[in-house]
Amino acid sequence: MRSPIRSTTRSLGAAGVIAALAVAVAASPASAATYATKSSSTPYIPLPGKPDVKITAELRVQLTDTAPGGYRWYSADMIHLSWDGSSFFTGGKRFNDVYVHLQLKHGGKVKAVSDENITYDLNHSEQDSKYVNSNDAEIRTKSTYWQADAVIYADVADDGKGYLKYDLKATPTIK
Repeated sequence: MRSPIRSTTRSLGAAGVIAALAVAVAASPASAATYATKSSSTPYIPLPGKPDVKITAELRVQLTDTAPGGYRWYSADMIHLSWDGSSFFTGGKRFNDVYVHLQLKHGGKVKAVSDENITYDLNHSEQDSKYVNSNDAEIRTKSTYWQADAVIYADVADDGKGYLKYDLKATPTIK
């Protein structure tokens, strides 16, 4: 039996196959997804008796799916995390607790949230970079125009100040 792809290739020619593939890819759900990313950092966080640390997170907001009736699914997540110290780190505890509070926003108002604890990573490496599979903040809605932002809350070890708050820049708005 002749392969349907081979038959199509013979009848359409190379240009026709490329055009047919372009139509198939354009119609696929993955190509319909809309997203925006933004990378931003805290200032250097002062650590008593240890090198200061700067934390950088890359946030993403995306349209993940659509459904009949005009419904759309949006999500916000953290796709990359990095941090660095200003000099050699000899060990010890840097933070009691550090987490990223991710927010999915519409019209400037928070509609969904997710928290990601990053304490272990920051306490066990001078500098590192990793792609993360963070918990998503998700919503199903008929509304458009969404963005993601985040706040990093850091409780520095041995400073007695409690949590410090660092606002990260928001992603561009997507439709």
